[in-house]
Amino acid sequence: MKKEQYSLSFCGDSFLLADYGQIRSVPAGIKAVMLMNLIREHKVKGAVDMVPCNTSLLIRFDPNLVRPEEFRAEIKKLIDQEIQTKDNIIVSSRIVELPVLFADPWTKEAIEEYCRTVTPKQYDVDFIIEQNHLSGLDELIRYLSTPYYLVVYLSVGPGLPSTVCMDPDYVLSVPKYNPPRTSTPPLSIGLGGSNVSLYTTASPGGYQLFGMLPTPLLQIEQKLPDFKKSPVLARIGDRFRYRPVDREEFEDIKKQCEMGTYRYNIDWGAKLDLNAYEASLETKKRRRAD
Repeated sequence: MKKEQYSLSFCGDSFLLADYGQIRSVPAGIKAVMLMNLIREHKVKGAVDMVPCNTSLLIRFDPNLVRPEEFRAEIKKLIDQEIQTKDNIIVSSRIVELPVLFADPWTKEAIEEYCRTVTPKQYDVDFIIEQNHLSGLDELIRYLSTPYYLVVYLSVGPGLPSTVCMDPDYVLSVPKYNPPRTSTPPLSIGLGGSNVSLYTTASPGGYQLFGMLPTPLLQIEQKLPDFKKSPVLARIGDRFRYRPVDREEFEDIKKQCEMGTYRYNIDWGAKLDLNAYEASLETKKRRRAD
């Protein structure tokens, strides 16, 4: 297992940033998530809250309970003893299948409204295809539905998951809107940079939209069985798989959600073996070189 370098930096009087670097790395992101879990398990004195994001973890601590340097030393000890010295890391990582209607009419309508009221632009789906030199919609769907996407943070809106592609052969990238939209339909899914984000509620946004989910990601009333423990579906460290559906199946799933009977396809006990994952990356790297 690779030993990524990390830094610990204070951000003001009550925050500490554990950072594995600015270059996006799924293994580094997994280690940031592992550090968050370790802090909880060890009940580190003074730790108040944590915000993981891509390859870093921002930790809020209470300086009235622990001196900043002592807190930093405790976090460093945790990383060095529980992460850096490990020959392998295996973490819980649920696999969650999410149905997606690609090139749906609702996001298309939102894009057309943006073109009428803000500025003309290319249809988002066509723009993603063009920017990534794909042959068309079928290839775009294949690129987005084949690999796993790791949930690296919840941000912007309540319970809004941002995910990154775990297979370098399928990574897509595209610029965000400029200027951003003032409104995005709830349950839209889009690509910004190389992150795929899912809009839990109606909100402004800048990701290039390519589809719509029939299933909620946030359910305050916790009506569906899979929301019984939390009103937020996504967890940091989950692996999402986006499954293409047609309009008929989309409507059928939507009705099941309204009736409160829909069950997500979730592998609750799935584990992610970091050694095995990094070995698969090396194999793909050698294959591309050949």
